[in-house]
Amino acid sequence: MEMPEPKAVEQDLWLDVLDQELRRLPDKYRIVLLLCDLEDKPRKEVARQLGCPEGTVASRLARARRMLAKQLTRHGVKMSGGALAAMLSQSAAFACVPTSLVSSTVKAASLLAVGQATGVISVKVAALTEGVLKTMLLTKLKMAIASFLVLGIISTGATGLAYRAVAAQDSNRKHVPILVASSLVADNNPAAKLKDSPSRGEQLNAIQTDYQKELAEVGKAISAGKVLATKDGTYVELAELRQRFAKRTRQLIDADPKDEVALDAILFGIQQLVADANDPSLHKLILAHHSASAKLSPILDRGYTSDEFLRTVAEKSPHAKIRGQARLVQAKRLARADRAREAEAICEAIISEKDLTVLHRDAEDLLFEIRHLTIGKVVPEVESVDLVDKPMKLSDYRGKAVLLVFWGTWCGPCMAMIPHERELAKRYVGQPFQILGINQDEEEKAKKAVQTEQITWRSFKDYLIKENRRISHRWNVHSWPTVFLIDHEGVIRHKFIGRPDEKELDTAMEVLVTAAKSALKKPDKK
Repeated sequence: MEMPEPKAVEQDLWLDVLDQELRRLPDKYRIVLLLCDLEDKPRKEVARQLGCPEGTVASRLARARRMLAKQLTRHGVKMSGGALAAMLSQSAAFACVPTSLVSSTVKAASLLAVGQATGVISVKVAALTEGVLKTMLLTKLKMAIASFLVLGIISTGATGLAYRAVAAQDSNRKHVPILVASSLVADNNPAAKLKDSPSRGEQLNAIQTDYQKELAEVGKAISAGKVLATKDGTYVELAELRQRFAKRTRQLIDADPKDEVALDAILFGIQQLVADANDPSLHKLILAHHSASAKLSPILDRGYTSDEFLRTVAEKSPHAKIRGQARLVQAKRLARADRAREAEAICEAIISEKDLTVLHRDAEDLLFEIRHLTIGKVVPEVESVDLVDKPMKLSDYRGKAVLLVFWGTWCGPCMAMIPHERELAKRYVGQPFQILGINQDEEEKAKKAVQTEQITWRSFKDYLIKENRRISHRWNVHSWPTVFLIDHEGVIRHKFIGRPDEKELDTAMEVLVTAAKSALKKPDKK
């Protein structure tokens, strides 16, 4: 087997290490590092995009750099926070990814990172987003690392990492080395590392690498309009790709379900392949062999996670944060099952625990949803601007039946709703009815969608002026679309998580419009 050049090996080795350690960062730090350093966005813009003060972005960015630099020292990589920031920032200049793809992918990735996307945005689209993002991220990091290795800014320890080069055939390129950290090598004997039989860690790395390559190709085809979504906003090609890799991943898991590689494979299958949709036994394997792991946070708040799984993790995990996250998901499910008092008790308990401060904001938002955004409650005021920056308030539409939709152009089911929304707007023209949107796209992308999709109704930008945060965060919206039907008195009468059935929506809307018309005929009571 032809071995790669040492410099190429060294570059890809740091790429693998950086990718590994970036994924270890908590979501709120990783997304700020991604947007500020890798996407080279101004902190002010990132603050607006994430719905938090600029000072918070600055502090999280500084903390993220320090955390990442510290994590890298475990691999023998010695860099100052400033050098690390410079390397990551420079990566943006080397990127060869179309601007439109970067913009849309980072937008959806931001949602995934802060926990806003679930299976309601097509799980296939969510998986695509993560995959395309990772491909772009690795490309950028590789270019940046190459330049910094040449400059000698990265200092490496002699025993920090060992590598093994495995030639991977690409139909359009020469053999490209795929590097794996020494922790993935099964045998510590240097001679054994050159054998043809890959370790389990290397097998998983190969599966992930192959998947990202094929996923990137699907992403390009979607961006070019060569692959089209079905009526429900999903992609058949992506489903087939995911199923194929789920089988490969499951074979690796079954070979030794107790080891750490199996856990990483399970998490990969759940998070990127959405394998738990068809294979609930993956959660059972975690409970049987990995319930004490600190890696379970990302898979707790998923539609396919069973109540038994949550209950076990909430009771037995040795990690306070993970126990708290599982309890918070339990509270969310109780609230949506009309067991509000039980849900409130869990939220209040979490807020009272000092070692769970990282979850206090999430618990407070869930409490707000329970107390102000359930059926029968008067809808809270929304004061913001529309897509052309004109002021608007939700209360301005009191007296009308309102269809309020959280939507985005990156959300397949959201876009699939628009033709029917146009039908409703035409059906009720001149009547006390109003469609309103809450949109999270970048301004130009939203404006283009309004024009191309012939959207005649207004949308709020996803931003609360007085509270200086996203509407979707305050309203605890994590699934897109989320739809509220509000009567003429401002009372929430229906709430749909995900795209509603059109007949059910029409029936409910007709009742509310009829009630609004009847109210108009009655004389005002003074």
